[in-house]
Amino acid sequence: MTDDAQMKIRLPRELKERIEASAVAANRSWNGEIVSRLEWSFAVGGLSLHRTEASDNDQSLREEIADLKSQLQSIQRKVGELNVRTEHLLPKPKTRYPLPTVKK
Repeated sequence: MTDDAQMKIRLPRELKERIEASAVAANRSWNGEIVSRLEWSFAVGGLSLHRTEASDNDQSLREEIADLKSQLQSIQRKVGELNVRTEHLLPKPKTRYPLPTVKK
């Protein structure tokens, strides 16, 4: 015998169709898709669908996202600098015909 509880729910048709499509894409049953999404929503913790409770969390999430974007941009600049500095270390692509050199 299983510990799983059963329940019957009503869903808007569009939501049901989205769940079905998502379940197929994830190679899961509808039930598996719904359970997975519900577990994820509880796992992220602190997020609320109620606007009054979520307003503080929304602001802190926005700030965290802005900070992460800034960090990502910094990393992208550093990677770009490393590419420029190490470009000469990469093997030159072989061409059938030599390319003309341009004098500066």
